[in-house]
Amino acid sequence: MTKVFSIKATILNSEPPIFRELQIDSDINLQVMHEVMQALFNWGNIHLHYFRDENNNILKNEEQTTLLNSLRPNAPLTYVYDYGDSWTISMELIREHEAPTASRPICTNGQRQSPPEDCGGMVGYEDALDLLAHHNKNKYRKFPLIAEWYGEDYNPEHFDIAAVNARLGNVVLR
Repeated sequence: MTKVFSIKATILNSEPPIFRELQIDSDINLQVMHEVMQALFNWGNIHLHYFRDENNNILKNEEQTTLLNSLRPNAPLTYVYDYGDSWTISMELIREHEAPTASRPICTNGQRQSPPEDCGGMVGYEDALDLLAHHNKNKYRKFPLIAEWYGEDYNPEHFDIAAVNARLGNVVLR
């Protein structure tokens, strides 16, 4: 039997919350979990990252540290990606159950679109959304660079679980 974790990963300071819920085998190491987080939030894995435990200790030796050894009920694990933008994601263990065999990570729920890579963290993202809203409401289209970067039809409330699971299907589970 394999222990499976149900985890809720929420970008801190996002309001309304930007989150993903997933099911993942508990024996996944943190290096692979980093790849899973990249797929969940549609980022390009071009920046540094670290994991921090509930006591604020940075977890070393990611290839030897599993979720089973680092994530416990009522003790969230924190994932920090891109030291400049400082994306900080709280990973909470929602529940655990046994499964007969190991399986691929799967996203089971989520809310809102992920912020684009290198947009300036939550503050930059919120500012860009404000500019994009003004751009789309103004007949003179005052912020064309933001509209070009995000897309004229960017909808921050959109969540595409099928796209998330397609990206998760490409994660190499070493």
